[in-house]
Amino acid sequence: MVRACPWGKVKWDDGRVITIGQLARYVGVSIKTIRVYHDKGLLPEPDRSSSCQG
Repeated sequence: MVRACPWGKVKWDDGRVITIGQLARYVGVSIKTIRVYHDKGLLPEPDRSSSCQG
C-alpha cells in the first residue's frame, strides 16, 4: 500500500518515500494517470499535517 505525501511524493507502508514519477514508472502508467486516480478518489488524500520524510 502506498500513501500520497505533499510535494509530489509517495510513502510506502515500510516508510520508503518515492516521487510520483517513480511510482508511475513502477506501475507502468503516466504521472497524469496517478493524478487522475487521486482526483477521482481512488487514491487517498495526502496527510498534510506531518512530514513524509524518512
